Amino acid sequence: YAIGRLVLWSSALAAHHPQRVQDLADPAYAKIAIANPKTAPYGLAAEQAFARAGIAPRIAPRIVQAENIGQALQFAQSRNADVCLTALSLVIEDKTDPYVIVPDSLHDPITQSLGLVRTTTQTTQALEFIDFLTGQDSAKIWKRYGYTLPKPPKTR
Repeated sequence: YAIGRLVLWSSALAAHHPQRVQDLADPAYAKIAIANPKTAPYGLAAEQAFARAGIAPRIAPRIVQAENIGQALQFAQSRNADVCLTALSLVIEDKTDPYVIVPDSLHDPITQSLGLVRTTTQTTQALEFIDFLTGQDSAKIWKRYGYTLPKPPKTR
């Protein structure tokens, strides 16, 4: 129903502000926070971006692994990390601290998906909620928070 966007975020108080993923190869970025790539899609996307940008081996010792994107952001907000990779949706309303969107070509799509629990006793409400999340009214909300929308399936 939506596709997340990965960003490089740094505190306005930080000494350096990357403009692209490749900038992280600079040793000035001593600690780079990302979410756990084994459990967090944005962490996996960050690893893919490092690999596709050709900087993974050079920055590997400087990666600080957070449990999730929120914690990765907290590491950078508290300046315990110089920069983090997190979700655009978490920082899109931040008018103080700089961030740069990581090009989608550097990572696989961060698809937001949902499922209906087969054993639910509230099927009607669940289906209504799914209709809301995937409907036109919600599309405006997703876009406002920095998500892109998947292309509609092709019809014959």
